Amino acid sequence: QPTLLTGTLTVDKATDLNSSLNVDGVTNLNDDLTVTGMQPTLLTGSLTVDKATDLNSTLNVDGMSTLNAMVNITDGTQSSSTATGALKVAGGVGVGKNVHIGGTQTTTGAATFNGATSVNNTLAVTNSSSYVATFQNNSSSNGISIKVNSSDPSNSNDFVTFLGSGGTVGRIEGQTADE
Repeated sequence: QPTLLTGTLTVDKATDLNSSLNVDGVTNLNDDLTVTGMQPTLLTGSLTVDKATDLNSTLNVDGMSTLNAMVNITDGTQSSSTATGALKVAGGVGVGKNVHIGGTQTTTGAATFNGATSVNNTLAVTNSSSYVATFQNNSSSNGISIKVNSSDPSNSNDFVTFLGSGGTVGRIEGQTADE
């Protein structure tokens, strides 16, 4: 026969419950909550946590996640492929703002740049087909513009140098009006 309590129950010592505990109203726990027994704990409503939370094992999320603040990943695992590294993403990535990469960037597939692109150091392009690069301008009849850091370029400025396996085989040089 169940015991019905209609008022407040105060227990001053440890209490063991050997079966389920059903609570139909708001519950305030004013100290730690430890769940043991290696059984999954099921929460069917929302969970709001007001303080820092430590998860000491894997976190699996089956629904979409929204993170409203910066995410800091402190794992320093180096990446050598799409399956390695501190952050691995199986699908595509949409980024709404700038991206800064502190190490080497390796792109296995094709790359498309829809805006102006700046290269602030040497650009090395290698390919195994007939031409290493093809430039096509679909908006005007102009080709490639090359600028060297000289206010008065002359034939001492090499705009383009052609190299073979034995060294230089030709150049496109600057020219002054007098040359």
